[in-house]
Amino acid sequence: MATAEALGNAFLSAFEKLGIDPEMARRGVSEYATVESWINSQTAQAALVGGAASAVPGVHHAGVFVDAAVLIHKMAIMTWGIGYKVGAGVDGKLDLANTLALWSGAVDEDVLVVAGLAAVAVVGAAASGGGTAFAYAVAAKIAGKVAGAGAAAAATKLGAKGAAKGVGMIAGKLASTTMSHVAPHLGAKMAAKLATKHVTGWIPVVGAVTAGGINVWVMKRLADSATAYYRAKARYS
Repeated sequence: MATAEALGNAFLSAFEKLGIDPEMARRGVSEYATVESWINSQTAQAALVGGAASAVPGVHHAGVFVDAAVLIHKMAIMTWGIGYKVGAGVDGKLDLANTLALWSGAVDEDVLVVAGLAAVAVVGAAASGGGTAFAYAVAAKIAGKVAGAGAAAAATKLGAKGAAKGVGMIAGKLASTTMSHVAPHLGAKMAAKLATKHVTGWIPVVGAVTAGGINVWVMKRLADSATAYYRAKARYS
């Protein structure tokens, strides 16, 4: 678990260091007519980079790190783009943390309904922030599922304060808390995929095809989670 958590934290740290911004997603997705076309475009780009990075046996070990950076970038941009395309408000890092929790298996999609009802009941449909209240509620449920009732209470307190005041700093703190809970699950999810890329990369052609296929799998499954999350966010806003 320690290794998985370390790998998960490394991925989460990369999301920060790459300086990815939701505005990049907003500009990019505006050129696409549908959610599906946006997802397919981002997935295809990630697949091409993954294949190219593992195309040369031996060199692929270094290429995998470049591949990982691009994949992380595409994961974030695609997630936020889906939010814009379905008409839900996008809360940057908080939405990304919640979506990664769903994708990594830290929580089930049932949490979306529970959080949605909680957001309406506790904060009220007319509360400042709209969909942001839903994002806070999901983060609180994630804390409760992964870290226990004490963490859930703390996250709920932060969420209620943030929904009432619309304070971006509080959203950032809550997102960081959620990310810390997600890290072990994210690390476990990615560890086997990275290991496979390193091993199959020694085999000409097979390595490139496998690496590209892994990126497609990651992007498609993440897209499913992001679509479910943002459709629920739009519904309960």
